[in-house]
Amino acid sequence: MANGTAPLSYRWFFNATNALASTATRSCSLCDHDNSGGYSVIVTNPYGTITSSVATLTVVLPSSITTQPQSQTNLVGSNITFGVTASGTAPLSYRWFFNSTNQLASTATRLCSPP
Repeated sequence: MANGTAPLSYRWFFNATNALASTATRSCSLCDHDNSGGYSVIVTNPYGTITSSVATLTVVLPSSITTQPQSQTNLVGSNITFGVTASGTAPLSYRWFFNSTNQLASTATRLCSPP
């Protein structure tokens, strides 16, 4: 919030580049990763100008699986590896299950070896 003798004018900046907003608030509808960065505003009235500190917006991406593990057929006694590709804001973590039992693997691939 800015205080001072009216009229107050506002000039917003995004990553030190003029963001073309001229109101007391700056909003982001349906923010995406491109909106991450530093926001600041210069407030001016007939008696002076002041620049705000930089506020940083970090837009995080929820995790999603972009490539699902594929079903496979394999010979008895041989190894098989299942893999998955995931995206989202790091760090991502992985949990593999076999017949609903946690297998304690924590990588994007799961090696299944014969007993």
